[in-house]
Amino acid sequence: MASRPVFLLEESALVREKLVKFEWHPGFSVAQKQRSIRALHEAAARDLSQPRRLLEVSTKGDTTLGTQLSAFRLQKTTPGGFRTCLEAAFQGSKVFQEGSGDGRQLSDLYWNRDGKDVKRIMRPWHDVTLKQFRFGDEVWPLEPKSAFYDWLYIRALCEHDQSDQIRQELIEYDAFTDIEFNPARSFNCQARSCALFAALDRRSALGRTETRDEFLELLAQHHYGRASGSLLAV
Repeated sequence: MASRPVFLLEESALVREKLVKFEWHPGFSVAQKQRSIRALHEAAARDLSQPRRLLEVSTKGDTTLGTQLSAFRLQKTTPGGFRTCLEAAFQGSKVFQEGSGDGRQLSDLYWNRDGKDVKRIMRPWHDVTLKQFRFGDEVWPLEPKSAFYDWLYIRALCEHDQSDQIRQELIEYDAFTDIEFNPARSFNCQARSCALFAALDRRSALGRTETRDEFLELLAQHHYGRASGSLLAV
């Protein structure tokens, strides 16, 4: 058995997180990953209090929409005007508490369009203390924990040349998963960010995501990232 979060759109909060247990199918093949995705979605259908329309957001999913919304596929424009995958934009914006002064930023990663290669390069940095994020002239705090990643993801979707079509397709879903995301190992999750995008779009609030300060104010108004009972109101 394994557990994965399902990110649910809610009226009272932007996104609610529900941990669901399901039968895990070991193996690295896409076929095995998709068996696990089906098991997760079937378990979610049984466990959730009301029927949900679930979308797997990862390259392992079986829908065109879900795979194109992966951080390895989604493109973001960097401060220098270069288009790269979202994963590279995020990792290249990390500032580590190493050396003196403002810390060390691996902004050369912006030039790497291969998300898997970016992940490999970042492995030695997993245990180095993260100081902040820097994207162009803007510095982002570490709290709320997923705010910078969410902002990058949302702005990448807003920049997408098929953004309107994607928004229309996302209306069909109100719950999101990422089979590759293990909350015991990491926090940022493309399925959570996708759910947040959908939640803000339904509130006609995407216009308030253009700048850092507007976005952080928007999250604060909805108590984004704060624990609520046994669930996480993000």
